[in-house]
Amino acid sequence: MRLFTKLTIILFSLIGTSFFGALLFSDNLKQVEKSKFIAPTIIFGMLWTVVINRVIAPIPIPFLSFAITNLIGGLILAGPMWNHYIDKDLDFVKRPIWGPLLSLVVLAGAILTMLYWAGYRVR
Repeated sequence: MRLFTKLTIILFSLIGTSFFGALLFSDNLKQVEKSKFIAPTIIFGMLWTVVINRVIAPIPIPFLSFAITNLIGGLILAGPMWNHYIDKDLDFVKRPIWGPLLSLVVLAGAILTMLYWAGYRVR
């Protein structure tokens, strides 16, 4: 059985958003045959990303608030959710991160390109 590690889920949540971490965790759920928990996991990732970032948006350092909220979301996925849905003692092979990493880079590049062409500039 090949799974993304807890560290991978945390780092993808931090670098991307908690939604990306939820997608990786959902893939792990599919691998351990707990597919019925995929939808709630993805919903958690979306809600955490949108709602918590809206709540914490007033913090005057946007990148810091973004990083902290996504780190917490990743820790929730790799901590309590992992322990609840995936056996703590499960032996597995670490799954390579290159596919998801490439997807994240391409998506980030596309978003930055669209923002640039739309005239958005960081002040």
